[in-house]
Amino acid sequence: NSSIPQRVAIKVDRIQKGHKKEAIQAVETIMDISRGLSLCPHVIRIHDAGKLKSVKSTYHVLQLVNGDTLDNLIGVTGNEHASVYRPPVTRTSVQELRREYLRAIRTTAGEKWRRERAALPFTDDLSLSQALDLLTSTLLWLEEAHQANFAINDLKNGNLMVSRRGQLKGIDLDTYSPISTPLDKLPDFFFLAVTLLMFILRVFTRGHDEKVKAGGLMSDTQALEKTLRDIWRFGNLKKISDGRVETGQVIHWIVNVIHESKDGTFAHEPELFTRRIDELIQLKRNLVNEEMVLD
Repeated sequence: NSSIPQRVAIKVDRIQKGHKKEAIQAVETIMDISRGLSLCPHVIRIHDAGKLKSVKSTYHVLQLVNGDTLDNLIGVTGNEHASVYRPPVTRTSVQELRREYLRAIRTTAGEKWRRERAALPFTDDLSLSQALDLLTSTLLWLEEAHQANFAINDLKNGNLMVSRRGQLKGIDLDTYSPISTPLDKLPDFFFLAVTLLMFILRVFTRGHDEKVKAGGLMSDTQALEKTLRDIWRFGNLKKISDGRVETGQVIHWIVNVIHESKDGTFAHEPELFTRRIDELIQLKRNLVNEEMVLD
C-alpha cells in the first residue's frame, strides 16, 4: 500500500473466546476514530486495521514513534491507574463517572507487571523549560481530541509517547469515544489532574526529596502550593528571566490547572481550558525568550 510509510509499528491483540463480533466492531470503530482525529498533531496515526484469521487476532498498523512512553521516561511506570476501556454507552450521571474514575485509581496494584518491564527513566534531570514543553503538549493533546469531539477516557503518562525529537503523541486509540455531552469529558479531566500531579511531583523531586507523595494534595490547594514551593529546584525565576516571570506564577498556574481539572470545571468551560494553555505558552515564552533591541 503506497499510502503507508515504509516503517510502521504493528499492534496485535488476541481475540478473546466468544468476543469475535465485538473485536471486529472495535476494528471498524478505531478506523473511524482515527479518521476523525487525523488532523490532531498530538495523536498517533492509524494507517490500517483488520483481523488475522489464522491466529484469531486483530491488528493495527500504526505510525512509528521512535521513543518511549512518558511514564517510563519520568519513572512512574506501574504507579498510574489501571487501563480504562471505551465506555459502551453515553454517560448520564456525574456520580457514576466519579465511581468509574475511583475504580481505575484504586486498581493501581494490578499494574505491577509494568514496573517489572519498565525501561530506564531520563538519565538527566528535566529543565523547567523541558517540563513545561511536555505539559503544553499534554494539554494540547487533550484539547485537540475534545475539539474533534472525542474523549480519551484513559488519559495518563503511560498513554503518551515522546519521540527522540521531543514530539509527544497520544497513543492507544482503543479507549477513545465520541462526545455526546460535557459529561463525557469529565473522566479526561479527572485523570488529567492525577496525571499532572504525578508528573510535577516526579519532575520537581528528581534527584532530591523522593519521599513526597500525592496524598491529600489533590483536594488541598494550599497544601499543594506549599509543597511545590518547598521542593522547587529551578532557582529564582525572576532573576533568571530578568523580571519577566516569577516562581509564584508558575506554581500558581500548576495549582489552578490541577484544581480546575479535578473539579471538572474545564468540561463545562472549554474556553477556560484554552486560556490556561495560552497562559502556559506565554509563561514559557517569557521564561526563555530574550529581547533584542536594534537602534
